[in-house]
Amino acid sequence: MTREQLGGLYQTYFGRPLGQGDIQALGGEGGQWTEMSPEEFVQKTIFPSQEYATTGNPWAPIMANTLEGFAGGQSAQTARLLGSQREQQENLFGKFQQAISGQETMENAYSRLSNEAGLPGLSSSLAGINKLIGETQQMINQLDTNITERTKGTFTSEAQRQRQVAAEHVPLAKQLSEYGTAAAPLATQLSAAQQNIATRLGLISQDQQKALQPLILQIDSLSDRFAREITGWTQSKTTEFNAILHKITRQEQLDDAAVARANQLADEEKQWERTKEQLAIEQAYSLQSTAASKKGGGSSKATAAENKKSNMSDLTADIEDNLRNWVAQNKPAWFVEKTLLPELYRNYLPLGITKAQIDQLVYSTRRQSEYGGE
Repeated sequence: MTREQLGGLYQTYFGRPLGQGDIQALGGEGGQWTEMSPEEFVQKTIFPSQEYATTGNPWAPIMANTLEGFAGGQSAQTARLLGSQREQQENLFGKFQQAISGQETMENAYSRLSNEAGLPGLSSSLAGINKLIGETQQMINQLDTNITERTKGTFTSEAQRQRQVAAEHVPLAKQLSEYGTAAAPLATQLSAAQQNIATRLGLISQDQQKALQPLILQIDSLSDRFAREITGWTQSKTTEFNAILHKITRQEQLDDAAVARANQLADEEKQWERTKEQLAIEQAYSLQSTAASKKGGGSSKATAAENKKSNMSDLTADIEDNLRNWVAQNKPAWFVEKTLLPELYRNYLPLGITKAQIDQLVYSTRRQSEYGGE
């Protein structure tokens, strides 16, 4: 390993450049570190196993002190970073909450538009006429029976009874026709008003969403930026990693240091992606919860409870299907932790189901799958 490679390790793991005192502590320019690869140096010196740390590492006390100071500094630095991120996030969510609270609820918008269009009056008028139509139609339907009952025991012939039915049917039919004529324009007006209200509600919703979009985009971008800050995965590392991958695709020979660096960058990129994904899930859930608390109106609690019950049923069915496939296809043991749980978190955390609930359902269902519910 060269001095430049050692300096890169110090910068990566200790967050500072390599000093001459560090070289002397490691045995000088010709010390044992020069015979190690960067990967071996990391494994044996920076993060040694307990056995090697106590028996085979002559620099363990020196490195331990260095790591202790580094860890303390990193802990404080991480706390400051997370505090700053939390403050930025709370600030943006506060603005989002304020913006969405200032918007008219769909329930209030519907009520306002309905009153403006005279919908209650139209509905009431049409309902009244429809009631009269129903009553008149019922009188017509029962007319024959009614006259038969009225003429029972009299000297009324069938021909006379039929003429009486026809005579009484005429004014009722005329009345029914008049009611139908009156109802037709009301029904047309009501239908047009309802369609107009639906269109206007859609436009209001679009305008509200458009007004919130800048804040939503800012919040969405936090997951990428915060994940980079937490993991240290910078754009320069992305560029460096891509350059190494480009060499691999061109089948160029890489030295040990380049291979070690590629492995390190690959691990860092995965950590960044996992952190970004988790932050995105949490932010999506927070956005949905904020929106639901405003949009739901008076019945939001009951609706939320019903939705959560339905989501839990979906989750249970999803887990059962996946675990049946896991057992049937003899998938490896890590499938549940590495594949199933992350997928369930992505799908169900935004729906208001907690990690603890998901984990508990997976655990109980898994026990049933493996041990028959023992």
